[in-house]
Amino acid sequence: SLLADMNTKNCHLENAEADNYDEIKYLLEKCGLPNNDISVKDLYHYFVLKNEPEVIGTIGLELFHPHGLLRSLAIKEGYRKKGFGKRLVNRLESYAVELNIKKLYLLTTTAESFFSKLDYKKISREHAPNSIQNSEEFSTICPDSAVVMSKKLTEI
Repeated sequence: SLLADMNTKNCHLENAEADNYDEIKYLLEKCGLPNNDISVKDLYHYFVLKNEPEVIGTIGLELFHPHGLLRSLAIKEGYRKKGFGKRLVNRLESYAVELNIKKLYLLTTTAESFFSKLDYKKISREHAPNSIQNSEEFSTICPDSAVVMSKKLTEI
C-alpha cells in the first residue's frame, strides 16, 4: 500500500522485549508460522522490526552451541518485498556470530528461494546436527515436508 511505502523509512530494528510478546505471537500466527512453543524468555534472542508503535517484522534464534536455529522470520503483509526480511536475517546473523554460533539452520515450507538468495543451502534432514534435529521445532512442530537449510557463519 502507498501508506506502507511512505512509512518504511521510519522502520527500525530493535531487540524484542516482553511487551512485544503478544504482537510477535499474533504476527507469526498471521503468517502461518508456529508460535505455541515461544515463551517470553525466548524473546531474549528475538528481534523486532517496528514501524512505531507497531511490530511489523520479527526473527528469532534458538541456541544449540555451536549451532543456531533461525526461526520465526515474519513480515507483516504490506511490508513484504521491501528488504526487511533481509535486514532481519542480517541482524540475526551478526548477533549469532557475536555468540560464537558457527552455523545456522532453519526449516521452511515457503521461503526456500528467499533464503537461498542469502546463501542458505538446502540440506537433507539427517545432515542437521542432533541438537537441531532434537529441537521441538524440528522434531514435532514443522512438517516433514519442510525444507532444511543451513549457512556457515564466518567472523565478520
